[in-house]
Amino acid sequence: MPDEHDKPAETPRSALLLPTLYQEHYLGDGLYVCFDGHSVWLRAPRGNGDHRVALDPAVLAGFIQWTQPIRDAQKQQGGG
Repeated sequence: MPDEHDKPAETPRSALLLPTLYQEHYLGDGLYVCFDGHSVWLRAPRGNGDHRVALDPAVLAGFIQWTQPIRDAQKQQGGG
């Protein structure tokens, strides 16, 4: 999740339309996700501090594209 100084000064219009995306959500395996109006943030708490990654729209699109063969294979095997 972004630090306070990383957050927009005003609530973006998309926050009003999609309020649950702005709340941190637990994905599983110690990984949390939230959205700041521009990037998807992944947070993994660790004993020495959180590890955070921001996926801007282009990187998020690339990640989704990269996962497509995995999802296709899972569907073919009946697991997706």
